[in-house]
Amino acid sequence: MPVYRFIFLLLVFLSSGNAAGNFQHEGDVSMRYDDRSDRPSREQYRLRWWPQFDPGNQWSVHAYVATGAAFPSAYNTFGSRDDLNVRRLFGRWTASDHRLEFGVMPPYKGRVSSTGLSDEGWIRGVRGVIALGNDRLEFVVGDLDDLRASRALSSPFELNYYEVEWSGRFNDAISYELGGERMLGENYLRTELRLTTRSDFAWSAEVVHSFKSNSTKSTISFLAPFSYDHGQLEWFTYYSYVPLEFGARAILTEDFLGFDHALGSKIKYRHSGLARVKWFAEFEAGDARDRAKLGFELDFGA
Repeated sequence: MPVYRFIFLLLVFLSSGNAAGNFQHEGDVSMRYDDRSDRPSREQYRLRWWPQFDPGNQWSVHAYVATGAAFPSAYNTFGSRDDLNVRRLFGRWTASDHRLEFGVMPPYKGRVSSTGLSDEGWIRGVRGVIALGNDRLEFVVGDLDDLRASRALSSPFELNYYEVEWSGRFNDAISYELGGERMLGENYLRTELRLTTRSDFAWSAEVVHSFKSNSTKSTISFLAPFSYDHGQLEWFTYYSYVPLEFGARAILTEDFLGFDHALGSKIKYRHSGLARVKWFAEFEAGDARDRAKLGFELDFGA
C-alpha cells in the first residue's frame, strides 16, 4: 500500500472517534483563472486539507494533503494530470512558547514573509523554537532537495538544509527577523523589518543575500485590512527585485513571477453573509512577464 494511502486511512480512523484524543481538521477548495503573458491562460483548481490529532500531554500530529505537483504551488490545471499528495506529516511538542517539530514539516514557524519559502512547501527534518522573553530563536536541520510534491515522503533523505533565525520586537509596532540559511548548496543571509500600526496596517522591508553569487533579493510590501458591516477586505501590494544570478531559491516562493523587477497587488474579500467564501484578485507586472489571477476559495472543516 502506498505511503500516502496508509496515512490517509490512519487519519480517517483518528477522525472517527475510535482513538483517544482530540481530532481537528480544516481545509479549502479553490478555483482560479490564471492569465500570464508568456503562455496561454489556464483554469485551475486547488484542494487542501490540514488534519491534526492531539493525544494530549503537549504532543500533536499534523498532516497536510493537497493537490499540486511542485513545491511552490498547490494548483492543478483542468485537463492535465491530477495530483493529490501528502506534502507534510510531522509531530509537534509544545511547552509554553517553546516548540519542537520533526518529520516532513512546513518551511516556516509562523507568518510567511515575502522572502520566505512558499507556504505550500515542506522541509524534512527537525525544527526547534525557543522563547526568550518576547524574542524567538529558531533552528532547523533537515533535507530540502527533491521539489516534487509526490516525492515529499519517498525520496532518499540527505542532510543539506540548515537555518538559524532570531526574531524579536523593538516595541509594540516594530518587529524584526535576522537569520542565516544553507540550502541548495548555497549560503544566505536574510533580514526583515516590519512596522504594524494600531489599525493593523503593516509595512515591511525584506532582504536576502546570496554569498555564492554575491547578489541580493529585496522586497518592500504593504498590507492593509479593512472591516465593513458587510464583510472584510484585505489589500496587499509589493515591489521586488530579484537578480538573475540569485538562483533557484527565488523560484521556491509561491507562484514566482520572474527575475528582475516586479510589482504586484492582491485583493481578498469575504462577505459576512458568506463567511466561508473568499474572493481574490491578483495583478502582477514585471520585466519577465505580466500575470492576472481571479478566483475564489471555499473553506471547510472546524
